[in-house]
Amino acid sequence: MLKTIDLMLGFNSNDGFAIVWWWAYLHRPKGSPRVPLAWNDTVLFLPVLHDLIRDYIQENSLESIASVIHDVFSYTYLGLNKGNEKDNENIAAITHDFITDYWYRIATIEFSQLHTALGGSPFLYQLTQKKANDNEDITWLKGAKHGDDLDYIFPDVDSFLNRPKEEQRLSYNMIMYWTNFAKTGDPNKPSADPALPTVWPIFTAENGEYLDLSNNITPVDGITKADRVRLWTEFLPKVIASAECGVRKIKRKLNRKEKKSDDI
Repeated sequence: MLKTIDLMLGFNSNDGFAIVWWWAYLHRPKGSPRVPLAWNDTVLFLPVLHDLIRDYIQENSLESIASVIHDVFSYTYLGLNKGNEKDNENIAAITHDFITDYWYRIATIEFSQLHTALGGSPFLYQLTQKKANDNEDITWLKGAKHGDDLDYIFPDVDSFLNRPKEEQRLSYNMIMYWTNFAKTGDPNKPSADPALPTVWPIFTAENGEYLDLSNNITPVDGITKADRVRLWTEFLPKVIASAECGVRKIKRKLNRKEKKSDDI
């Protein structure tokens, strides 16, 4: 049934920012101001990242290989020195990347791959456009936050005309893509006037095509953050399967020993 459903889905490049912001706000050092948050003064983010990794390990019952999983994530996101050479602002950005991958990017791509495997033709997007004058004090925040896509698809009428021309144009294009999809199941049809800037490619498992939504809307042939996506979708499932196989072997050995003891 899933393959017969028209599917358009995506995520924003800085989807994890809201989670990081609230964590920093609620756990800011005693005596520090509420706003603006001093991203380069807080020492919270490295422990937060390690807590998130531990949550993943517990959710997937990977305690038996916890150190391996923890090291893989640490090296992937923090580098060989596991973040020891980075300042706190960089750690905040890295923690944000982990959350964006863990909660948004990977799930979206995996669902697109599932839809494709079942014979569907999904349309995938990533919104990367940072809104003007948005969190300018946070130098590492360079893209779209969680919920920004709604501001383009359902713009506020009163403030829309005061937004930069490129944001108005992006909003128009997104509205037309979404409207077309609602009408026909294909964001490219029918044609719009003025014309849409490019053809939105169908996502395939082989190439991972998606539409980058920004001032310069561009079709991209290749999964975004491919190395990190492969870590989550290819390497980790194999590790988990291996761990589960090991647990089953241990249980079988224990059962055989118990049976021998009973026979004696």
